[in-house]
Amino acid sequence: TKEKINSKTPNPLTAVVQIEFDEDFKKYLQKIEFFIKNLLEQEANIVIFSENYFVFPERGEEIIDKIKNITKDNQVICVITIIEKSAPSYYKTTFLIESGRVLGKYRKTHLENEEKNLLAPGDLGLPVFKTSYGYIGIMIGYEGLFPEISRILTLKGADIIIWPSKFTDDKQINICRSRSAENKVFVACSNSISRKISGHSLISSPSGNILTSCLGKTEQASLSSLCLQLSRNKNIVPHTNTILNRKPKTYKILIQQIK
Repeated sequence: TKEKINSKTPNPLTAVVQIEFDEDFKKYLQKIEFFIKNLLEQEANIVIFSENYFVFPERGEEIIDKIKNITKDNQVICVITIIEKSAPSYYKTTFLIESGRVLGKYRKTHLENEEKNLLAPGDLGLPVFKTSYGYIGIMIGYEGLFPEISRILTLKGADIIIWPSKFTDDKQINICRSRSAENKVFVACSNSISRKISGHSLISSPSGNILTSCLGKTEQASLSSLCLQLSRNKNIVPHTNTILNRKPKTYKILIQQIK
């Protein structure tokens, strides 16, 4: 049974932010600060930044410290993905920072081919974090293509699945809506932008509808209030439930290694 949360708001105002990664570290931090402060003025409760490349591998702690400093006097959750150095390995890690402190982190488990020679696969499992604004799960990049991940996060009680990504062909739009609808959960996808990466960040509702979205290759944020009660009601129609009506014994092939 999920522990009850005394949320500061039952409908957290959630923002997906898409920015272009700047090779100038100072400019990159300035972009992050600009968007966080701007969204705080709009009373955002959750601010989500997108996935990145193998950038600033030695300066991840500085990024985290910067966000902690910006948010320490505000009731806000900031979600940022960095390259985390944990000797002797590097991980692609998403940090959940609430009001100036690190609430938790998730290390990308399923690495893309281009990442395998640079990064270690995550070793923290698939956690769901209790926050002031509901239960939050995280998946990174092409992990969104694995329906098992979002289903596990849902079974662990996630109200919102946060999905930092960097897709080039807009496939995140349909996938985001599908993961929401099949799990009856909010999915907030922040997709990066570059010459190749398409932007189009979005938040989808538990029914699979797009609540808000960004334009293409434009640095911007888009916001929506999320009624968490909609994530907690898994009924499609009365007595037809996407979680309780599962038949786990029929899914054994899902845990078999395919050669």
